[in-house]
Amino acid sequence: MITHLREPFGTLIYSLVIRLWELENARPYEFPVGAVNVAHYASVEQPEIWISLLEAPSSLPPIPLGSIADLNSTEAMRGLHLIRFGEHENTNNFQDAPVRVDSNNSGYDIEQEVQPAKLNLRRNRPLVSLGYVSAGKPELTILENTWASTFIRAGCSTFVGALWAVNPDVEAAFIGNFYKNIWAGQSLGAAFCNARKLAKIAVPNSLDWLAYVLFGDPMARAYRPVEGKGYAVVEPIGQEIDDPVAPGTTVRYRVSLRRAPPVWYENRLMEVAENLTFEDLRVFIVTSGLQVSSSDSVIMTRTATGDYLGWFTLTVPTEMDNRSVLVQVYFEDGIEPVHNLRFSLKVSNGMVGGNEGYPC
Repeated sequence: MITHLREPFGTLIYSLVIRLWELENARPYEFPVGAVNVAHYASVEQPEIWISLLEAPSSLPPIPLGSIADLNSTEAMRGLHLIRFGEHENTNNFQDAPVRVDSNNSGYDIEQEVQPAKLNLRRNRPLVSLGYVSAGKPELTILENTWASTFIRAGCSTFVGALWAVNPDVEAAFIGNFYKNIWAGQSLGAAFCNARKLAKIAVPNSLDWLAYVLFGDPMARAYRPVEGKGYAVVEPIGQEIDDPVAPGTTVRYRVSLRRAPPVWYENRLMEVAENLTFEDLRVFIVTSGLQVSSSDSVIMTRTATGDYLGWFTLTVPTEMDNRSVLVQVYFEDGIEPVHNLRFSLKVSNGMVGGNEGYPC
Protein backbone atom coordinates (compact mmCIF):
# COMPACT_ATOMS: atom_id res chain seq x y z
CA MET A 1 0.00 0.00 0.00
CA ILE A 2 1.28 3.47 -0.87
CA THR A 3 -0.15 6.63 0.66
CA HIS A 4 0.38 9.95 -1.14
CA LEU A 5 0.03 13.23 0.77
CA ARG A 6 0.03 16.30 -1.47
CA GLU A 7 0.18 20.01 -0.70
CA PRO A 8 1.20 23.11 -2.70
CA PHE A 9 4.65 24.63 -2.38
CA GLY A 10 4.56 27.76 -4.54
CA THR A 11 4.09 26.43 -8.08
CA LEU A 12 5.44 23.04 -7.02
CA ILE A 13 3.21 20.15 -6.05
CA TYR A 14 5.25 17.69 -4.07
CA SER A 15 4.35 14.18 -3.06
CA LEU A 16 5.20 12.66 0.28
CA VAL A 17 5.23 8.95 -0.21
CA ILE A 18 4.87 6.67 2.75
CA ARG A 19 5.46 3.08 1.79
CA LEU A 20 3.65 0.51 3.88
CA TRP A 21 5.90 -2.43 3.17
CA GLU A 22 4.20 -5.65 4.15
CA LEU A 23 6.55 -8.38 5.21
CA GLU A 24 5.00 -11.82 5.73
CA ASN A 25 1.54 -10.19 5.90
CA ALA A 26 2.44 -8.21 9.04
CA ARG A 27 3.19 -4.53 9.65
CA PRO A 28 4.60 -3.87 13.12
CA TYR A 29 2.34 -1.38 14.91
CA GLU A 30 5.11 -0.78 17.43
CA PHE A 31 8.86 -1.29 17.44
CA PRO A 32 11.58 -1.33 20.10
CA VAL A 33 14.03 1.52 20.50
CA GLY A 34 17.23 1.83 22.46
CA ALA A 35 20.73 3.08 21.88
CA VAL A 36 21.22 3.69 18.15
CA ASN A 37 24.07 1.72 16.60
CA VAL A 38 25.92 3.92 14.09
CA ALA A 39 28.00 2.57 11.22
CA HIS A 40 29.58 4.57 8.43
CA TYR A 41 31.25 4.06 5.07
CA ALA A 42 34.97 4.62 4.65
CA SER A 43 34.52 7.96 2.90
CA VAL A 44 32.89 9.58 5.94
CA GLU A 45 35.14 12.08 7.68
CA GLN A 46 34.62 12.94 11.36
CA PRO A 47 31.73 10.52 11.90
CA GLU A 48 31.55 11.61 15.55
CA ILE A 49 29.87 14.85 14.41
CA TRP A 50 26.97 12.86 12.97
CA ILE A 51 26.88 10.44 15.87
CA SER A 52 26.35 13.34 18.28
CA LEU A 53 23.06 14.13 16.53
CA LEU A 54 21.64 10.81 17.70
CA GLU A 55 21.98 11.41 21.44
CA ALA A 56 18.95 9.88 23.13
CA PRO A 57 17.43 11.12 26.40
CA SER A 58 18.42 9.54 29.73
CA SER A 59 21.23 6.98 29.50
CA LEU A 60 21.08 5.88 25.87
CA PRO A 61 24.15 7.26 24.07
CA PRO A 62 24.71 6.15 20.45
CA ILE A 63 26.96 3.14 19.93
CA PRO A 64 29.69 3.83 17.34
CA LEU A 65 30.38 0.70 15.30
CA GLY A 66 33.08 2.14 13.07
CA SER A 67 33.20 1.31 9.37
CA ILE A 68 30.31 -0.67 7.94
CA ALA A 69 32.89 -3.08 6.56
CA ASP A 70 33.62 -4.07 10.17
CA LEU A 71 29.96 -4.65 11.03
CA ASN A 72 29.76 -8.09 12.64
CA SER A 73 26.39 -8.94 14.15
CA THR A 74 23.15 -6.98 13.81
CA GLU A 75 20.90 -9.49 15.54
CA ALA A 76 20.70 -7.75 18.94
CA MET A 77 20.39 -4.17 17.66
CA ARG A 78 17.49 -1.95 18.71
CA GLY A 79 18.32 0.70 16.12
CA LEU A 80 20.79 1.18 13.25
CA HIS A 81 21.85 4.37 11.47
CA LEU A 82 24.13 4.27 8.42
CA ILE A 83 26.16 7.29 7.30
CA ARG A 84 27.36 7.58 3.71
CA PHE A 85 28.91 10.48 1.82
CA GLY A 86 28.23 10.95 -1.87
CA GLU A 87 31.00 10.25 -4.33
CA HIS A 88 32.90 12.63 -6.57
CA GLU A 89 32.61 12.87 -10.33
CA ASN A 90 35.15 10.17 -11.09
CA THR A 91 33.64 7.56 -8.78
CA ASN A 92 30.91 4.97 -9.27
CA ASN A 93 28.19 6.12 -6.90
CA PHE A 94 26.77 2.60 -6.48
CA GLN A 95 29.95 0.92 -5.26
CA ASP A 96 29.04 0.92 -1.56
CA ALA A 97 25.40 -0.10 -1.95
CA PRO A 98 24.42 -3.36 -0.25
CA VAL A 99 23.39 -4.77 -3.65
CA ARG A 100 25.04 -4.29 -7.03
CA VAL A 101 23.13 -1.84 -9.22
CA ASP A 102 23.36 -1.87 -12.99
CA SER A 103 21.77 1.30 -14.32
CA ASN A 104 21.17 -0.42 -17.68
CA ASN A 105 19.26 -3.34 -16.20
CA SER A 106 16.94 -3.04 -13.22
CA GLY A 107 15.15 -6.35 -13.77
CA TYR A 108 17.51 -8.72 -11.98
CA ASP A 109 16.76 -10.56 -8.76
CA ILE A 110 18.34 -8.41 -6.05
CA GLU A 111 18.05 -11.22 -3.50
CA GLN A 112 21.00 -12.85 -5.28
CA GLU A 113 23.07 -9.67 -5.02
CA VAL A 114 22.87 -8.98 -1.28
CA GLN A 115 26.42 -8.47 -0.08
CA PRO A 116 25.94 -8.36 3.73
CA ALA A 117 24.94 -12.02 4.12
CA LYS A 118 25.42 -11.69 7.89
CA LEU A 119 22.62 -9.12 8.09
CA ASN A 120 19.82 -10.40 10.34
CA LEU A 121 17.33 -8.04 11.96
CA ARG A 122 14.34 -10.35 12.40
CA ARG A 123 14.76 -10.95 16.11
CA ASN A 124 14.33 -7.31 17.22
CA ARG A 125 12.93 -5.74 14.01
CA PRO A 126 14.60 -2.35 14.66
CA LEU A 127 14.28 0.99 12.92
CA VAL A 128 17.02 1.49 10.30
CA SER A 129 17.93 4.88 8.80
CA LEU A 130 20.37 5.97 6.11
CA GLY A 131 22.06 9.36 6.02
CA TYR A 132 23.23 9.94 2.43
CA VAL A 133 25.16 13.23 2.39
CA SER A 134 26.03 15.04 -0.82
CA ALA A 135 29.63 15.75 -1.79
CA GLY A 136 28.52 18.40 -4.24
CA LYS A 137 27.51 16.11 -7.10
CA PRO A 138 23.83 15.46 -8.00
CA GLU A 139 23.38 11.82 -7.14
CA LEU A 140 20.42 9.42 -6.93
CA THR A 141 20.53 6.75 -4.24
CA ILE A 142 18.37 4.13 -6.04
CA LEU A 143 17.00 3.59 -2.54
CA GLU A 144 14.22 1.11 -3.30
CA ASN A 145 16.52 -1.29 -5.17
CA THR A 146 19.41 -1.09 -2.74
CA TRP A 147 19.34 -0.05 0.91
CA ALA A 148 15.58 -0.15 1.57
CA SER A 149 14.91 -3.52 -0.02
CA THR A 150 17.99 -5.07 1.60
CA PHE A 151 17.19 -4.02 5.16
CA ILE A 152 13.46 -4.69 4.88
CA ARG A 153 14.15 -8.21 3.67
CA ALA A 154 16.65 -8.59 6.50
CA GLY A 155 13.81 -7.95 8.95
CA CYS A 156 13.76 -4.29 10.01
CA SER A 157 10.35 -2.85 10.94
CA THR A 158 11.01 0.58 9.41
CA PHE A 159 13.48 2.13 6.99
CA VAL A 160 14.06 5.86 6.45
CA GLY A 161 16.36 7.36 3.85
CA ALA A 162 16.73 9.86 1.02
CA LEU A 163 16.07 9.38 -2.70
CA TRP A 164 19.12 11.46 -3.56
CA ALA A 165 22.26 12.76 -1.82
CA VAL A 166 21.24 15.71 0.35
CA ASN A 167 22.81 18.89 1.68
CA PRO A 168 24.73 18.22 4.95
CA ASP A 169 22.73 20.85 6.84
CA VAL A 170 19.46 19.35 5.63
CA GLU A 171 20.58 15.90 6.73
CA ALA A 172 21.65 17.15 10.17
CA ALA A 173 18.30 18.87 10.73
CA PHE A 174 16.26 15.93 9.51
CA ILE A 175 17.96 13.00 11.21
CA GLY A 176 18.51 14.72 14.55
CA ASN A 177 14.88 15.84 14.80
CA PHE A 178 13.49 12.57 13.48
CA TYR A 179 15.05 10.58 16.32
CA LYS A 180 14.12 13.23 18.89
CA ASN A 181 10.51 12.98 17.74
CA ILE A 182 10.57 9.18 17.98
CA TRP A 183 11.96 9.28 21.52
CA ALA A 184 9.37 11.92 22.45
CA GLY A 185 6.60 9.43 21.67
CA GLN A 186 5.40 10.67 18.28
CA SER A 187 4.04 8.16 15.80
CA LEU A 188 6.38 7.13 13.00
CA GLY A 189 4.51 9.20 10.41
CA ALA A 190 4.33 12.30 12.62
CA ALA A 191 8.02 12.07 13.55
CA PHE A 192 8.91 11.76 9.88
CA CYS A 193 6.73 14.66 8.66
CA ASN A 194 7.81 17.01 11.45
CA ALA A 195 11.48 16.24 10.81
CA ARG A 196 11.03 17.05 7.13
CA LYS A 197 9.40 20.36 7.99
CA LEU A 198 12.31 21.32 10.25
CA ALA A 199 14.80 20.32 7.55
CA LYS A 200 12.92 22.61 5.14
CA ILE A 201 13.14 25.50 7.63
CA ALA A 202 16.83 24.84 8.35
CA VAL A 203 17.84 25.31 4.69
CA PRO A 204 14.97 27.23 3.02
CA ASN A 205 16.80 27.57 -0.30
CA SER A 206 17.15 23.81 -0.72
CA LEU A 207 14.57 21.27 -1.87
CA ASP A 208 16.52 18.38 -0.39
CA TRP A 209 13.96 17.98 2.41
CA LEU A 210 11.74 16.43 -0.28
CA ALA A 211 14.21 13.56 -0.74
CA TYR A 212 13.27 11.67 2.44
CA VAL A 213 10.96 8.67 2.27
CA LEU A 214 9.59 6.35 4.92
CA PHE A 215 9.10 2.60 4.54
CA GLY A 216 6.85 1.43 7.36
CA ASP A 217 3.53 1.89 9.09
CA PRO A 218 3.04 5.65 9.75
CA MET A 219 0.83 4.87 12.76
CA ALA A 220 3.47 2.71 14.48
CA ARG A 221 5.01 3.96 17.72
CA ALA A 222 8.26 3.18 19.47
CA TYR A 223 8.51 1.59 22.91
CA ARG A 224 11.40 1.06 25.26
CA PRO A 225 11.87 -2.53 26.45
CA VAL A 226 11.53 -2.89 30.22
CA GLU A 227 13.70 -5.03 32.45
CA GLY A 228 12.73 -8.71 32.53
CA LYS A 229 13.95 -12.13 33.64
CA GLY A 230 14.33 -13.72 30.25
CA TYR A 231 12.01 -15.32 27.71
CA ALA A 232 10.22 -18.44 28.94
CA VAL A 233 9.47 -20.98 26.20
CA VAL A 234 7.83 -24.41 26.10
CA GLU A 235 8.14 -26.37 22.84
CA PRO A 236 6.96 -29.85 21.81
CA ILE A 237 9.71 -31.90 20.14
CA GLY A 238 9.18 -33.05 16.58
CA GLN A 239 5.58 -31.88 16.36
CA GLU A 240 3.64 -28.87 15.21
CA ILE A 241 1.99 -26.37 17.49
CA ASP A 242 -1.64 -27.25 16.72
CA ASP A 243 -1.41 -30.96 16.01
CA PRO A 244 -3.73 -33.10 18.17
CA VAL A 245 -2.38 -35.86 20.39
CA ALA A 246 -3.80 -39.37 20.29
CA PRO A 247 -4.76 -41.21 23.51
CA GLY A 248 -1.88 -43.36 24.77
CA THR A 249 0.73 -41.00 23.28
CA THR A 250 3.73 -39.54 25.10
CA VAL A 251 4.91 -36.08 24.02
CA ARG A 252 8.34 -34.74 24.98
CA TYR A 253 8.78 -31.03 25.68
CA ARG A 254 11.76 -28.72 25.85
CA VAL A 255 11.38 -25.95 28.41
CA SER A 256 13.81 -23.04 28.41
CA LEU A 257 14.48 -19.60 29.84
CA ARG A 258 16.42 -17.57 27.29
CA ARG A 259 18.30 -14.29 27.23
CA ALA A 260 17.20 -13.61 23.65
CA PRO A 261 13.68 -14.03 22.25
CA PRO A 262 12.95 -16.88 19.84
CA VAL A 263 12.63 -15.82 16.20
CA TRP A 264 8.86 -16.33 16.23
CA TYR A 265 8.36 -14.10 19.30
CA GLU A 266 5.82 -11.31 18.61
CA ASN A 267 5.26 -9.68 22.01
CA ARG A 268 7.21 -6.73 23.42
CA LEU A 269 10.91 -7.21 23.94
CA MET A 270 12.53 -6.87 27.35
CA GLU A 271 15.94 -5.92 28.71
CA VAL A 272 17.55 -9.09 30.04
CA ALA A 273 20.65 -9.07 32.23
CA GLU A 274 23.91 -9.97 30.49
CA ASN A 275 24.39 -12.75 33.04
CA LEU A 276 21.03 -14.40 33.69
CA THR A 277 21.73 -16.18 36.97
CA PHE A 278 19.45 -18.12 39.34
CA GLU A 279 20.39 -20.07 42.45
CA ASP A 280 17.85 -22.87 42.10
CA LEU A 281 15.72 -22.51 38.97
CA ARG A 282 13.05 -25.17 38.66
CA VAL A 283 9.93 -25.68 36.57
CA PHE A 284 6.69 -27.08 37.97
CA ILE A 285 4.07 -28.64 35.68
CA VAL A 286 0.42 -28.47 36.78
CA THR A 287 -2.25 -30.28 34.76
CA SER A 288 -5.20 -32.62 35.17
CA GLY A 289 -5.62 -36.11 33.73
CA LEU A 290 -2.17 -36.27 32.11
CA GLN A 291 0.84 -38.15 33.44
CA VAL A 292 3.88 -35.88 33.94
CA SER A 293 7.34 -37.42 33.70
CA SER A 294 8.52 -35.59 36.82
CA SER A 295 6.05 -35.58 39.70
CA ASP A 296 8.08 -32.98 41.62
CA SER A 297 9.82 -30.47 39.35
CA VAL A 298 12.07 -30.04 36.33
CA ILE A 299 15.60 -28.98 37.25
CA MET A 300 16.83 -26.31 34.84
CA THR A 301 20.45 -26.52 33.68
CA ARG A 302 22.42 -23.45 32.64
CA THR A 303 23.90 -23.79 29.15
CA ALA A 304 27.14 -22.41 27.71
CA THR A 305 25.19 -19.55 26.09
CA GLY A 306 23.74 -18.41 29.44
CA ASP A 307 20.25 -19.84 28.85
CA TYR A 308 18.48 -22.40 31.06
CA LEU A 309 17.20 -25.68 29.66
CA GLY A 310 15.10 -28.59 30.88
CA TRP A 311 12.89 -31.43 29.62
CA PHE A 312 9.64 -33.09 30.56
CA THR A 313 7.08 -35.45 29.01
CA LEU A 314 3.30 -35.65 29.09
CA THR A 315 1.54 -38.97 28.59
CA VAL A 316 -2.10 -39.12 27.55
CA PRO A 317 -4.02 -42.04 29.14
CA THR A 318 -5.44 -44.51 26.64
CA GLU A 319 -8.93 -44.09 28.08
CA MET A 320 -9.03 -40.27 27.72
CA ASP A 321 -11.79 -38.93 25.45
CA ASN A 322 -11.43 -36.16 22.90
CA ARG A 323 -10.85 -32.95 24.83
CA SER A 324 -8.43 -30.04 25.41
CA VAL A 325 -6.33 -30.26 28.56
CA LEU A 326 -4.89 -27.13 30.17
CA VAL A 327 -1.19 -27.41 31.08
CA GLN A 328 0.36 -24.74 33.34
CA VAL A 329 4.12 -24.26 33.60
CA TYR A 330 5.64 -22.33 36.53
CA PHE A 331 9.27 -21.15 36.64
CA GLU A 332 10.49 -20.58 40.21
CA ASP A 333 13.84 -19.74 41.77
CA GLY A 334 13.54 -21.25 45.22
CA ILE A 335 10.28 -19.71 46.47
CA GLU A 336 10.42 -16.72 44.14
CA PRO A 337 8.16 -16.83 41.04
CA VAL A 338 10.01 -16.05 37.81
CA HIS A 339 7.63 -16.82 34.92
CA ASN A 340 4.51 -18.79 34.13
CA LEU A 341 3.14 -20.17 30.87
CA ARG A 342 0.11 -22.15 29.88
CA PHE A 343 -0.97 -24.09 26.82
CA SER A 344 -3.77 -26.44 25.80
CA LEU A 345 -3.04 -29.99 24.70
CA LYS A 346 -5.69 -31.19 22.29
CA VAL A 347 -6.47 -34.87 22.70
CA SER A 348 -8.12 -36.69 19.80
CA ASN A 349 -7.65 -39.74 17.63
CA GLY A 350 -5.92 -37.64 14.94
CA MET A 351 -2.24 -36.98 14.39
CA VAL A 352 0.23 -36.67 17.25
CA GLY A 353 1.15 -33.10 18.25
CA GLY A 354 1.44 -30.51 20.94
CA ASN A 355 1.21 -26.80 21.63
CA GLU A 356 3.82 -24.16 22.14
CA GLY A 357 3.65 -22.17 25.36
CA TYR A 358 2.63 -18.53 25.54
CA PRO A 359 2.87 -16.07 28.42
CA CYS A 360 -0.09 -15.59 30.74
